Amino acid sequence: MKIKIIYLTIILLIVTPILICAQQTIDGFIISETNLDNNKKDEWFTDVNASKLKSPLDSNNRPLNIISEIRFTSREKLNNIEREIFTIEERKHLSQYKCYMRVLIHSKTKKIEAVSFAFRLDKNDTLQIDYKKLAQYRETVKEQIKFDFLQGV
Repeated sequence: MKIKIIYLTIILLIVTPILICAQQTIDGFIISETNLDNNKKDEWFTDVNASKLKSPLDSNNRPLNIISEIRFTSREKLNNIEREIFTIEERKHLSQYKCYMRVLIHSKTKKIEAVSFAFRLDKNDTLQIDYKKLAQYRETVKEQIKFDFLQGV
């Protein structure tokens, strides 16, 4: 019995680091890549909180995933946050890539629960970004940006 426990412990010690390293998580982001057909790729920085959230359900207990209208009145505030966190050089560098920001919003409180980013790059390109600043940007957006109106279809 003791030998089985020792073997099991050795196997766990070998396998656990491999499993942990298979998913790269840095500063609260799960980092992944999606290859596109046109010699481009999207580099994703997915908020770890995104996987914890569930879609609201309609009256038939089906996920309500489609929102037909969102009112966002804080574009200037978002620009100010960006300017406060990133230097001019960093903003200039990042502006050469198409960037997508995906926010997950709590349907009742209208509070942002998760913020994820994708940057479109050439397949051979490497994104140079300060992960800590991107994480700071994510957290500041969650705290300061509000949505006034959400309506589902």
